[in-house]
Amino acid sequence: MRARNSTLAMPKSALDEMTKGEICFFRLLVPELENRIPITWTTFPYTIAFIVPLVFMAYLSRRPNTHVIRLLLLPAVLSITLHSCLGYLWTGQGMNVYNWGEGLVCLTSIAKALEYTFVKDGRFKVDEKRPGDISIPAISKKDYDPKDPTQASNGHVPITGLNRPGSSFLLLRLQDSLELVFAFRGIGWDFGRHVYIPPERKPLARRPFLIATFNSFACSFLALDFLESCLKLVPRVGSPHGGTIFLQSLPPV
Repeated sequence: MRARNSTLAMPKSALDEMTKGEICFFRLLVPELENRIPITWTTFPYTIAFIVPLVFMAYLSRRPNTHVIRLLLLPAVLSITLHSCLGYLWTGQGMNVYNWGEGLVCLTSIAKALEYTFVKDGRFKVDEKRPGDISIPAISKKDYDPKDPTQASNGHVPITGLNRPGSSFLLLRLQDSLELVFAFRGIGWDFGRHVYIPPERKPLARRPFLIATFNSFACSFLALDFLESCLKLVPRVGSPHGGTIFLQSLPPV
Protein backbone atom coordinates (compact mmCIF):
# COMPACT_ATOMS: atom_id res chain seq x y z
CA MET A 1 0.00 0.00 0.00
CA ARG A 2 2.83 2.39 0.87
CA ALA A 3 4.58 1.64 -2.40
CA ARG A 4 1.38 2.30 -4.30
CA ASN A 5 0.82 5.61 -2.52
CA SER A 6 4.39 6.71 -3.22
CA THR A 7 3.91 5.83 -6.87
CA LEU A 8 0.76 7.93 -7.04
CA ALA A 9 2.57 10.86 -5.40
CA MET A 10 5.42 10.89 -7.92
CA PRO A 11 3.65 12.96 -10.61
CA LYS A 12 3.01 15.72 -8.07
CA SER A 13 6.64 15.69 -6.98
CA ALA A 14 7.82 15.73 -10.59
CA LEU A 15 5.51 18.66 -11.31
CA ASP A 16 6.90 20.52 -8.33
CA GLU A 17 10.43 19.91 -9.52
CA MET A 18 9.57 21.14 -13.02
CA THR A 19 7.93 24.26 -11.61
CA LYS A 20 10.92 24.92 -9.39
CA GLY A 21 13.26 24.46 -12.33
CA GLU A 22 11.27 26.88 -14.47
CA ILE A 23 11.35 29.50 -11.72
CA CYS A 24 15.09 29.05 -11.24
CA PHE A 25 15.68 29.38 -14.98
CA PHE A 26 13.54 32.51 -15.15
CA ARG A 27 15.39 34.02 -12.19
CA LEU A 28 18.65 33.19 -13.92
CA LEU A 29 17.55 35.44 -16.78
CA VAL A 30 15.63 38.00 -14.72
CA PRO A 31 17.07 38.10 -11.18
CA GLU A 32 15.30 39.61 -8.22
CA LEU A 33 15.70 43.36 -7.97
CA GLU A 34 18.33 43.17 -5.24
CA ASN A 35 20.36 40.62 -7.23
CA ARG A 36 20.55 42.55 -10.49
CA ILE A 37 23.93 43.82 -11.65
CA PRO A 38 24.42 47.60 -11.47
CA ILE A 39 25.06 49.21 -14.84
CA THR A 40 28.52 50.73 -15.17
CA TRP A 41 30.80 51.50 -18.09
CA THR A 42 32.08 47.93 -17.77
CA THR A 43 28.69 46.21 -17.74
CA PHE A 44 26.90 48.54 -20.17
CA PRO A 45 27.92 46.57 -23.31
CA TYR A 46 26.07 43.55 -21.91
CA THR A 47 22.85 45.56 -21.69
CA ILE A 48 22.83 46.09 -25.46
CA ALA A 49 24.09 42.64 -26.42
CA PHE A 50 20.56 41.62 -27.46
CA ILE A 51 20.88 43.82 -30.56
CA VAL A 52 23.19 41.29 -32.22
CA PRO A 53 20.79 38.29 -32.22
CA LEU A 54 17.84 40.56 -33.04
CA VAL A 55 19.57 41.94 -36.13
CA PHE A 56 20.56 38.39 -37.09
CA MET A 57 16.92 37.31 -36.85
CA ALA A 58 15.97 40.24 -39.08
CA TYR A 59 18.69 39.14 -41.51
CA LEU A 60 17.30 35.60 -41.60
CA SER A 61 13.78 36.89 -42.20
CA ARG A 62 15.17 38.58 -45.30
CA ARG A 63 16.56 35.29 -46.60
CA PRO A 64 14.40 32.59 -48.22
CA ASN A 65 13.95 29.14 -46.67
CA THR A 66 15.09 30.10 -43.17
CA HIS A 67 11.89 29.49 -41.20
CA VAL A 68 13.18 26.40 -39.39
CA ILE A 69 16.43 28.13 -38.42
CA ARG A 70 14.48 31.08 -37.02
CA LEU A 71 12.28 28.76 -34.98
CA LEU A 72 15.33 27.04 -33.51
CA LEU A 73 17.04 30.33 -32.67
CA LEU A 74 14.01 31.94 -31.03
CA PRO A 75 14.58 30.56 -27.46
CA ALA A 76 18.17 31.79 -27.46
CA VAL A 77 17.17 35.22 -28.76
CA LEU A 78 14.45 35.60 -26.13
CA SER A 79 16.78 34.47 -23.34
CA ILE A 80 19.52 36.92 -24.34
CA THR A 81 17.01 39.75 -24.66
CA LEU A 82 15.48 39.12 -21.24
CA HIS A 83 18.83 38.96 -19.47
CA SER A 84 20.36 41.92 -21.31
CA CYS A 85 17.43 44.21 -20.59
CA LEU A 86 16.25 42.96 -17.18
CA GLY A 87 19.35 41.40 -15.65
CA TYR A 88 21.03 44.77 -15.09
CA LEU A 89 19.90 47.81 -13.14
CA TRP A 90 20.39 51.54 -13.40
CA THR A 91 21.17 52.75 -9.89
CA GLY A 92 21.26 56.19 -8.39
CA GLN A 93 18.77 58.94 -7.78
CA GLY A 94 16.58 59.75 -10.76
CA MET A 95 17.78 56.78 -12.83
CA ASN A 96 14.69 54.63 -12.42
CA VAL A 97 13.20 56.04 -15.61
CA TYR A 98 16.01 54.32 -17.52
CA ASN A 99 14.97 50.98 -16.02
CA TRP A 100 11.47 51.69 -17.28
CA GLY A 101 12.93 52.39 -20.71
CA GLU A 102 14.87 49.13 -20.61
CA GLY A 103 11.61 47.31 -20.00
CA LEU A 104 9.98 48.94 -23.02
CA VAL A 105 12.98 48.09 -25.19
CA CYS A 106 12.77 44.50 -23.96
CA LEU A 107 9.09 44.16 -24.87
CA THR A 108 9.65 45.76 -28.28
CA SER A 109 12.60 43.50 -29.07
CA ILE A 110 10.70 40.38 -28.02
CA ALA A 111 7.76 41.39 -30.21
CA LYS A 112 10.05 41.91 -33.19
CA ALA A 113 11.83 38.60 -32.59
CA LEU A 114 8.48 36.80 -32.52
CA GLU A 115 7.43 38.57 -35.70
CA TYR A 116 10.61 37.60 -37.55
CA THR A 117 10.24 34.02 -36.35
CA PHE A 118 6.63 33.26 -37.15
CA VAL A 119 6.33 35.02 -40.51
CA LYS A 120 6.94 31.83 -42.44
CA ASP A 121 8.08 33.16 -45.80
CA GLY A 122 10.04 36.10 -44.40
CA ARG A 123 9.54 39.82 -44.75
CA PHE A 124 9.04 41.28 -48.22
CA LYS A 125 9.47 44.75 -49.59
CA VAL A 126 6.78 46.16 -51.84
CA ASP A 127 6.85 44.42 -55.27
CA GLU A 128 9.42 41.88 -54.06
CA LYS A 129 9.03 38.28 -55.24
CA ARG A 130 11.54 36.74 -52.84
CA PRO A 131 12.92 38.25 -49.63
CA GLY A 132 16.24 39.91 -50.29
CA ASP A 133 15.83 40.35 -54.05
CA ILE A 134 15.53 44.15 -53.89
CA SER A 135 18.61 45.87 -52.52
CA ILE A 136 17.40 49.48 -52.51
CA PRO A 137 15.83 50.82 -49.30
CA ALA A 138 12.20 49.96 -48.64
CA ILE A 139 11.39 53.64 -48.15
CA SER A 140 11.95 54.10 -51.88
CA LYS A 141 9.32 51.42 -52.59
CA LYS A 142 6.38 53.42 -51.29
CA ASP A 143 3.15 53.12 -53.22
CA TYR A 144 3.63 55.43 -56.15
CA ASP A 145 1.02 57.67 -57.69
CA PRO A 146 1.04 56.71 -61.39
CA LYS A 147 -0.11 60.23 -62.31
CA ASP A 148 2.79 61.83 -60.48
CA PRO A 149 5.84 59.57 -60.05
CA THR A 150 7.61 62.19 -57.95
CA GLN A 151 5.11 61.92 -55.10
CA ALA A 152 3.94 59.14 -52.82
CA SER A 153 0.39 57.91 -53.27
CA ASN A 154 -0.82 59.94 -50.31
CA GLY A 155 0.44 63.07 -52.00
CA HIS A 156 2.58 64.38 -49.16
CA VAL A 157 6.04 62.87 -49.08
CA PRO A 158 8.38 62.95 -52.09
CA ILE A 159 10.14 59.74 -53.04
CA THR A 160 13.56 59.87 -51.47
CA GLY A 161 15.82 57.52 -49.56
CA LEU A 162 17.73 55.78 -52.33
CA ASN A 163 20.78 55.73 -50.05
CA ARG A 164 20.72 54.54 -46.45
CA PRO A 165 22.72 56.23 -43.68
CA GLY A 166 26.00 54.39 -43.38
CA SER A 167 25.76 52.91 -46.86
CA SER A 168 29.36 53.89 -47.53
CA PHE A 169 30.81 51.56 -44.88
CA LEU A 170 28.11 49.04 -43.87
CA LEU A 171 27.58 45.77 -45.70
CA LEU A 172 24.49 45.71 -47.87
CA ARG A 173 22.92 42.78 -45.99
CA LEU A 174 23.54 44.52 -42.67
CA GLN A 175 21.93 47.69 -44.00
CA ASP A 176 18.91 45.69 -45.07
CA SER A 177 18.62 44.00 -41.67
CA LEU A 178 18.94 47.24 -39.72
CA GLU A 179 16.36 48.85 -41.96
CA LEU A 180 13.88 46.11 -41.11
CA VAL A 181 14.61 46.35 -37.38
CA PHE A 182 13.85 50.07 -37.34
CA ALA A 183 10.84 49.87 -39.69
CA PHE A 184 8.13 50.38 -37.08
CA ARG A 185 5.47 51.72 -39.45
CA GLY A 186 6.46 49.41 -42.28
CA ILE A 187 6.69 52.05 -45.01
CA GLY A 188 7.69 50.21 -48.16
CA TRP A 189 7.24 46.76 -46.56
CA ASP A 190 4.51 44.18 -47.00
CA PHE A 191 3.16 44.75 -43.48
CA GLY A 192 2.89 48.51 -43.99
CA ARG A 193 1.32 48.70 -47.41
CA HIS A 194 -0.91 51.78 -47.87
CA VAL A 195 0.16 53.19 -44.50
CA TYR A 196 -0.82 56.82 -44.11
CA ILE A 197 2.00 59.36 -43.97
CA PRO A 198 0.96 62.70 -42.48
CA PRO A 199 2.01 65.86 -44.28
CA GLU A 200 5.36 67.33 -43.31
CA ARG A 201 4.99 70.68 -41.56
CA LYS A 202 8.68 71.45 -41.19
CA PRO A 203 10.86 72.86 -43.97
CA LEU A 204 12.84 70.10 -45.68
CA ALA A 205 15.99 72.13 -46.36
CA ARG A 206 18.79 71.20 -43.96
CA ARG A 207 19.35 74.50 -42.10
CA PRO A 208 15.66 75.51 -41.74
CA PHE A 209 14.80 71.95 -40.69
CA LEU A 210 17.46 71.92 -37.96
CA ILE A 211 16.34 75.33 -36.69
CA ALA A 212 12.67 74.30 -36.62
CA THR A 213 13.50 71.02 -34.88
CA PHE A 214 15.64 72.78 -32.27
CA ASN A 215 12.90 75.32 -31.55
CA SER A 216 10.31 72.57 -31.23
CA PHE A 217 12.55 70.59 -28.87
CA ALA A 218 13.35 73.65 -26.74
CA CYS A 219 9.68 74.62 -26.36
CA SER A 220 8.65 71.06 -25.50
CA PHE A 221 11.47 70.69 -22.98
CA LEU A 222 10.63 73.97 -21.25
CA ALA A 223 6.95 73.03 -21.09
CA LEU A 224 7.81 69.63 -19.59
CA ASP A 225 10.18 71.21 -17.08
CA PHE A 226 7.54 73.75 -16.05
CA LEU A 227 4.89 71.07 -15.49
CA GLU A 228 7.32 68.90 -13.54
CA SER A 229 8.28 71.86 -11.35
CA CYS A 230 4.62 72.56 -10.65
CA LEU A 231 4.10 68.98 -9.54
CA LYS A 232 7.11 69.14 -7.23
CA LEU A 233 5.64 72.18 -5.47
CA VAL A 234 2.86 69.99 -4.07
CA PRO A 235 3.95 68.83 -0.58
CA ARG A 236 5.13 65.21 -0.27
CA VAL A 237 4.62 64.47 -3.96
CA GLY A 238 7.74 62.91 -5.43
CA SER A 239 9.25 61.94 -2.09
CA PRO A 240 10.53 58.39 -1.66
CA HIS A 241 8.00 57.87 1.13
CA GLY A 242 5.06 58.41 -1.18
CA GLY A 243 2.34 60.94 -0.65
CA THR A 244 -0.87 62.36 -1.96
CA ILE A 245 -2.01 65.50 -3.73
CA PHE A 246 -4.54 66.04 -0.94
CA LEU A 247 -3.27 67.96 2.09
CA GLN A 248 -3.89 65.90 5.19
CA SER A 249 -3.79 68.99 7.42
CA LEU A 250 -7.02 70.29 5.89
CA PRO A 251 -10.38 69.13 7.28
CA PRO A 252 -12.38 66.71 5.12
CA VAL A 253 -15.03 68.18 2.89
